[in-house]
Amino acid sequence: MESATNANRQYGYVKAIDGLRAIAVLAVMLYHLNPAWLPGGFAGVDVFFVISGYVVARSLAGRMNESKVRFITGFYARRVRRILPALTVCLVITSLMTVLFIPASWLSATTSQVGLFAFFGLSNIALVLFQDDYFSPRAEYNPFVHTWSLGVEEQFYLLFPFLVVLGYRVARRQDVAQSTALLGWSLMPLMALGSLYLAYWMGAHHADKAYYLLPSRFWELAAGVMLFQLQDAGRLGKLGSRLALAVLTLGLALIAVGYWWADVQHFPYPWALFPVAGAVLAIHALSWRHTDSHTTLLNSPLMVYCGKISFSLYLWHWPVYTLLRWTVGLESGWSIGAALLMTFALAMASYHWVETPIRRTSWLRERRAATIMAGVAATALLWAVSLQLFQHREALSRSVTADTYTWYPYAYPAASDDASPKPMAGRTLFVIGNSHTGAYSTMLHQLRQQHGVEVRQMETGACAIGNMLYPVNDMPGCRELSDRYLAQVLEQATPGDMVFLASLRTYRLSDQWMRSDPGAVLAHSASETEVERIEQARQETMVWAQKLAANGIKVLIDAPKPVLKAPPYRCSDWFNREHPLCTGGLSVSREYMQQLREPVVNSIQSLQRQLDNVYYWDPLPLLCNQDECPAFDDSGKPLFFDGDHLSGHGNRVLYPGFLARLQQVW
Repeated sequence: MESATNANRQYGYVKAIDGLRAIAVLAVMLYHLNPAWLPGGFAGVDVFFVISGYVVARSLAGRMNESKVRFITGFYARRVRRILPALTVCLVITSLMTVLFIPASWLSATTSQVGLFAFFGLSNIALVLFQDDYFSPRAEYNPFVHTWSLGVEEQFYLLFPFLVVLGYRVARRQDVAQSTALLGWSLMPLMALGSLYLAYWMGAHHADKAYYLLPSRFWELAAGVMLFQLQDAGRLGKLGSRLALAVLTLGLALIAVGYWWADVQHFPYPWALFPVAGAVLAIHALSWRHTDSHTTLLNSPLMVYCGKISFSLYLWHWPVYTLLRWTVGLESGWSIGAALLMTFALAMASYHWVETPIRRTSWLRERRAATIMAGVAATALLWAVSLQLFQHREALSRSVTADTYTWYPYAYPAASDDASPKPMAGRTLFVIGNSHTGAYSTMLHQLRQQHGVEVRQMETGACAIGNMLYPVNDMPGCRELSDRYLAQVLEQATPGDMVFLASLRTYRLSDQWMRSDPGAVLAHSASETEVERIEQARQETMVWAQKLAANGIKVLIDAPKPVLKAPPYRCSDWFNREHPLCTGGLSVSREYMQQLREPVVNSIQSLQRQLDNVYYWDPLPLLCNQDECPAFDDSGKPLFFDGDHLSGHGNRVLYPGFLARLQQVW
């Protein structure tokens, strides 16, 4: 959040408000270290919003008699000096660290978009545009996610001076000062009420938009603005020492309620009401600057200093935490200590060497238009630097996954692609299923290039059609999706064509960010409930296969491939192989895998016996040796990218066996 300690001199600087900033930023930092420690700590951002609205309104109090142009350019110049230097420096350095140490993957898929949008105060919009329900990477692995709140503030600041000028024009006054009352008593409250309603409505229908976007957050910043306008107009009356203490106590209590009980699933409405109301009350009480003991903590040098560097603390804590999550982990005491030490060191460096010098540069303070143009130019230049970093990620990365040909199952050109006759030309292979259809891309592209098979890949997301492990038709939208894909295949296929049902068919032992207990997974797979689900999944697949059989279309189902206890791409570098996620090792015993996949294998073989057009292909013998199923083959090359998706090299290992099976069927 913006660390604006330069309240207008007419009103004086209130140290305790910086102390309140410290409470807000420390709550956010604590929550991001471990949500269990302070379940609603993320509501510190809402306290920041109120403080920012209050401080920015307060900063205009002595400037109301300026011309409209000077008023607006001065406002933007101050925002440029306060926000852009520290923000853009942080974004460029974070981009570099991301490129060097975070492998490109599903878990980091939206990182570059969010980071690049953040330069222009649009990362909150990027998070809405580039996220979806199934493929969305987890937020804690994107080092730029925290900039969404800065986007909200920057978008508010873009509008705010024009709201003041609009009030002036409506009132038809000769000076902006006299329009403040109109703005305070009509426009701003109406917009705040509309925003609060949007927070309620969007929270019920579009929770991500409600959380990230300005329309549903405007009321929080407006609360701070309206508080100052009421104070400035003398509408709130004087607070004596005892009454100020009572108001402050109530305000801090409401903030504490938000910090402890706020529910992120129902935010900002209604849970943001508590920290926002608490912040309004606390700021109002503190603004009277009583010297009683109840403000001692907030006025203490340490708290005030934390408040002054709160903008930089907020900027740096999240990239530091995220980088540690990707490398050594953020679970142990020493890594948490290192995270805090690094965050404070970087924040202090940013405050003293970037924020303060630029904010106090007299040349910039005196040249408003030049400041704005310099800020825009510097932002564009540093954005271009970050763009180049992301575009050259493969060359710059320090990870072994920089060898994308080996690690990633992309559709690379096959080793040989001559103009000789293609033995399977005229055949069409429809590949349908979840993300594992994409994980076969290298192998399928070889088939297309070398044998002339037309391959049509259809990823179905969460609706893993024909997965043989669990039924999908009762999942929202899946029955309609299944019917649509089936109709598409029946329309496009000719007799003799083939549908390859490619999905994950066994239970994961690890995800890209967590691992499971192998014994518990095996016990779960053999439970009565799961046996029933497997039978339901078989019935769903049988309906598909029967309809395809009626049109002369063959069905190929791959047997469950091995799954690993840790994701190789996150555990193969010198800077991440000691991560707690990797302690389970990168292989699993063949005997265990045979037991884990047995129920699904039996179900597939049963379906094959029932229907003449169903065929079975088992990749496991090509991926496992006599004793174990390892992540790497004897040459040291990865067979898997993560805990269950194949690598590019793994595709090439499977290709001869897959081709042989197709030749048998065709």
